[in-house]
Amino acid sequence: MAELAAKPRPGARTPAGLERCRRANWKHRGRSAKAIAGQRLRGEARRLTTSLRGLIRAAEDRIAADQAGNAKSPMTSV
Repeated sequence: MAELAAKPRPGARTPAGLERCRRANWKHRGRSAKAIAGQRLRGEARRLTTSLRGLIRAAEDRIAADQAGNAKSPMTSV
């Protein structure tokens, strides 16, 4: 007996149906391009925040050292 070829299916045509089909292939929640872009943006914001906190901490340490007279600031020695 010969195998019959699969009949093509029409698929989704309405915007709501197309959206359901697009989401149906996600293996894990939040894997759309929009979600991934948001994750990258949040990661960059976290890295910048950490960097800024480090700079603030270093500036505060330098100010405290200058006030205590333990170290000279490079800006005043010029």
